[in-house]
Amino acid sequence: MPQATVHLISLQPTTNASNFISELNLVSFDSPPYLIKGRPCGWVQRPRTLNKDNLTAHEWDIFLVTKSPTLPAGMVLSLADRVSATIEMPQAQYTALLSGAGQDAQAAGDTPPLPDNWQPDEVQAGRRGSKFYGLIPETEVLGALDREERPGELRLDHPMAWFLSTAEPAGIRGAPVLFFNLFKYRGGDRSTHDEYMQGFKEKSGKAAGAQVRFMGEVGDLNFAVQGASEGGRGWDEANLTQYDSVWHYAYMLSTDVYKELNKEKILPKSRVFWSVSTRAFPTLVLAPAPTDIDGL
Repeated sequence: MPQATVHLISLQPTTNASNFISELNLVSFDSPPYLIKGRPCGWVQRPRTLNKDNLTAHEWDIFLVTKSPTLPAGMVLSLADRVSATIEMPQAQYTALLSGAGQDAQAAGDTPPLPDNWQPDEVQAGRRGSKFYGLIPETEVLGALDREERPGELRLDHPMAWFLSTAEPAGIRGAPVLFFNLFKYRGGDRSTHDEYMQGFKEKSGKAAGAQVRFMGEVGDLNFAVQGASEGGRGWDEANLTQYDSVWHYAYMLSTDVYKELNKEKILPKSRVFWSVSTRAFPTLVLAPAPTDIDGL
């Protein structure tokens, strides 16, 4: 099966994202030199143990998916740090990435409208501690747990609502958003997660315009600083899932269908660990960046 490479990039203070992407376009043999580019907006769920220090050491500046497993040699001096990993994926997913290379993400065409109480003209944006969390109705926000949150557990509680309402730059709120997920299965058994993904596709994902851009086995993770790298294998799979907007994602978390589905994923036998990024969140939320956002 074909492979693509995911890169999380932290830039030197003397380099900005716009200049980096411009230079990458100039020196790369591929045009465009990436299949997907985005701005990491934060971690929906942070890694708990596996590669925790490497993945959370920086405020990441750029997320790229490329055909090539490496970046051009001349770009290395612009990096403060980089994490990269190859993803093996089905041919159909790879072909779709190639055909959409360099294009802005498009919302799904058949997503049901959000409920009336989730509409922008119904709920005003607020600040932390106020009644509203962006467009997320306070009535949908859950209280705190009386136990530690389990790996893979996703709840629309107050910290999550605040994060989803504020993570993205204001200029791109309401646009499609990407979530990059890393998975580790207990004993290598992915059956519980396969069941979860099937239920996700059939029941809850459609409400949020969910589109799985790719999913596949993860190769070695390479952690590189100024050209020196060390590898670490451990994650079983990764995927990149797109939602029509961060509000659609938040709404999905609030539905009873998703809450029941999520319970199965976090059962002790499952032991699924997530990592995420915005428009790319273990889950990294990534915002696929339009060309008019800081040159990305």
